[in-house]
Amino acid sequence: MRLEEIALGHLKRRKGKAILCVLGLALGVAVFTAMTVILQVMEREVAESIDRYGANILVVPRSEDLSLTYGGISVGGVTYRVRDLPEGAVRAIWSIKNAESLSAVAPKLLGAVEVKGRRVLLVGVLFDQELRMKPWWELEGHRPAQPEEVLVGWRVAEGLGLRPGSELIVQGRLLRVAAVLRETGSTEDDLIYAGLALVQELLHQRGRLSLIEVSALCTSCPIEEIAQQIAAALPDAKVTPLRQAVKGREATVQRLAGFALVISAVVVLVGALMTAVTMISSVNERTREIGILRAIGYRKVHVMRLILVEAVAIGAAGGALGYL
Repeated sequence: MRLEEIALGHLKRRKGKAILCVLGLALGVAVFTAMTVILQVMEREVAESIDRYGANILVVPRSEDLSLTYGGISVGGVTYRVRDLPEGAVRAIWSIKNAESLSAVAPKLLGAVEVKGRRVLLVGVLFDQELRMKPWWELEGHRPAQPEEVLVGWRVAEGLGLRPGSELIVQGRLLRVAAVLRETGSTEDDLIYAGLALVQELLHQRGRLSLIEVSALCTSCPIEEIAQQIAAALPDAKVTPLRQAVKGREATVQRLAGFALVISAVVVLVGALMTAVTMISSVNERTREIGILRAIGYRKVHVMRLILVEAVAIGAAGGALGYL
């Protein structure tokens, strides 16, 4: 009789214990497999969600700075050769090779205006792109739909007494407040947002942009590669990947991966210990059988092989069942 036949025959005689061991091991493998699959899905979904929350590439006009120092003392600097950022830059960004990795491209034109005797920063935006990039914004009112409708930051609204439906005059133009942005605790509370075309007209900057914020999906393409493609499409612009946003996404994904790995390792360890305890118990119960095998000429390696065949059979059955 072959050793494999002896091992399998022993398992058949002790079906209850073997089945219990297989089920315990299957449970561990099932949890490990499930955690691995869930982790992969979570990594992808979390990465895509974080990528969509805010910009991770900034495009600004290129300029050259000359730092003035004398005797180790800085006396200020000079900015020269400032190149404008044309409105066609938005089309150029959408035409890059990895354009499918772009979630939103939000151009902006900034300018200081006077409203009710107070200086306020007016920001021209494309509302569809801006709201897509900042889904955490909470609006009191409705989304601006008409050219004369604006979105007002919380602090500006409080200081000027503005509410949804209020009217204000900017650069001699009558505008209406469509919504007030709820407090965000950032500089957005001090801004007035209006349509890009309207702000370009009010500031006499037709076709001009101050900056462009880009939200790129880092999961489908490295952020540095996308930034290089944008820089190649816009040679007169300075393209800066916001590494803090990318590193934050990577840190979140790594924490999720670490947590899942620990849980999976613990479950598999419990299953392995259960199998080991079962095999040790099997050996203790078969002391006489092992003695007889040794007496008729079986060596230690043969006895070890007999036990390992049983362990492999249980492990293979439990692993396959758990994986399925």
